[in-house]
Amino acid sequence: MSNAPRGTTADQDGRAVPADRRRTPTSRGRRAAMGVAAAAVAVLALASACDSGTDGTDDPTSSPAAAPTGGPANMLSDGAVFVGQSGAISVRPTAALAEGAKPVATQTLRDGGLIDVVLYLDYRSPEAATFWSTSSPMLEEWLSGGHVTFEVHPVAVLDEGTSTTAPADGSTPAVTPQPGDYSARAAGAFACVAASDPDHAYDVNAALLEAQPDLPEEGLTTDALLELVAGAGATGDDVASCIRHGDWTDWAAQATARAQESVPFDNVPALDVPMRLLIGGVPYPGELDSGQQFFTFMAQTYNGIMAAAQQKALENQGGAPSPTATPGG
Repeated sequence: MSNAPRGTTADQDGRAVPADRRRTPTSRGRRAAMGVAAAAVAVLALASACDSGTDGTDDPTSSPAAAPTGGPANMLSDGAVFVGQSGAISVRPTAALAEGAKPVATQTLRDGGLIDVVLYLDYRSPEAATFWSTSSPMLEEWLSGGHVTFEVHPVAVLDEGTSTTAPADGSTPAVTPQPGDYSARAAGAFACVAASDPDHAYDVNAALLEAQPDLPEEGLTTDALLELVAGAGATGDDVASCIRHGDWTDWAAQATARAQESVPFDNVPALDVPMRLLIGGVPYPGELDSGQQFFTFMAQTYNGIMAAAQQKALENQGGAPSPTATPGG
């Protein structure tokens, strides 16, 4: 008997997927995923809506252009939004943040039945690495099948000298700074890829997280960071130049400071930790090393969002909404 929440069915390895979706092979060579026309329409709507430091290893013979200002392309919210359709994962394109402008919060599509999953993370964070190693396969299934959007906000909370938000009670912050500026350089490297080679941004994010357990105290050197990014498929000269010259390292520090002042979610405090995971705008309450707890919360959120979307659609049609099942019931 399946233990999938109401409104979903369990796939062959026990994870729940909506009953009207079918698994198909993906071109990414990863796990199989589910495709559906309604999700595709919602993803296209999201894409349409969005259209409205170095460590001394730089090549001394190079002649870099002036460092860019503002923010990287495809990260208007200070984060990159990944969307899925028919098994493929891509970055939702956006304009670059203009110099001096405030980030533009991402429009959700909960009314269309999509869960917005948002991850603020420092690439030095062991908590982020634990979550990724435990739950990323499940997240990728939901993402590539068009059930969710996944927004990554890279931050530099753990670098020495990073201004962290003090707890309201005056106690010592839980964040312990680490030597060097690797968090900012890693966040900047992700931004380089999101802007110049977005097709490989998802894999670069994964590679940065998978490297966390074996990081040296001061993080990867720039050469090692370049090797990691290239190993994840981002091999272009534009990406390499951007990382080597730290084009988006200062932006990473600025984006961190903005998140430490506020985040664009109701009843969610400013960022004062190296990782925060939000699902449907709600902080994830489960254990980071429990795939079952992550699945349960995701399924409950999905069922709740779908029920609300169906009820709103009926109300807009002028009919009386039918009762909806209790999420996860």
